[in-house]
Amino acid sequence: GYYRLIGAQDDKNTIQNALSVIELAAPYMFNANLQLERAKGYRKLGNNDKARNLLDELLKKEPEHKEAKMMLAELSK
Repeated sequence: GYYRLIGAQDDKNTIQNALSVIELAAPYMFNANLQLERAKGYRKLGNNDKARNLLDELLKKEPEHKEAKMMLAELSK
């Protein structure tokens, strides 16, 4: 799922399929990079609320994560 997501570019169908696979594992593990890529995927699909929620979760666990902070700021504009 992860590698499919980062290789999907802007193919919305591939992004959605990759996110579906990742969502199956998400409740059982946390990885900051995976969380960030999930947020990017949801942003590409136009689901900015879900992207913001994922970034909020990430920043609660890793408050100094620079890329997550930048992306959240972009989404808040």
